[in-house]
Parts: sequence; structure tokens; C-alpha cells
Amino acid sequence: MISYQPIRDWLNEHGHSVYYINQKIGMTYYSRGFAGFYKVLNDNYFISFDTLDKICKVTGLPVSKIVEFIPDTDEKESGTSFS
Repeated sequence: MISYQPIRDWLNEHGHSVYYINQKIGMTYYSRGFAGFYKVLNDNYFISFDTLDKICKVTGLPVSKIVEFIPDTDEKESGTSFS
């Protein structure tokens, strides 16, 4: 699973809201048929590499500080991961 917890933490630490990211990257509140970056963070919606690139540029953060990979429990137990 991909988690957006790192960017949530960064926003909280810096006193920014999700609206800050929406405005900085040009993602309107109703962008792409859903409620912009707010919906991305709260419902773990996908983002494109282009959007990820914009967030990196706006925040100055590397990808690892925006998203993180958390292996599913069943993948670990069943050995179905690629590693």
C-alpha cells in the first residue's frame, strides 16, 4: 500500500493545510472529478508522477518524504512479494 503519511506529517509540522498544496500545484478543489489533494490524502487516491513531481518542487521534499510504501500483511505472510 502507498501511504501519504509523510506529507501529512510535513503539512502538520509546517502549519500548512491541504489547501496549501492544492493552490501551489494548481490542483483545484474539484480537480479531476474529486476534491483535489484533500481526497488524495484522506482516501489514498492515486496521483500521477507529474503531480508527485510538482509536490516535490513546491515543498523541496524528496519522494520518500511525500509517500511511503507499506507492504500488505498478506504479501509478507504468503511470500507473494517480488523481493
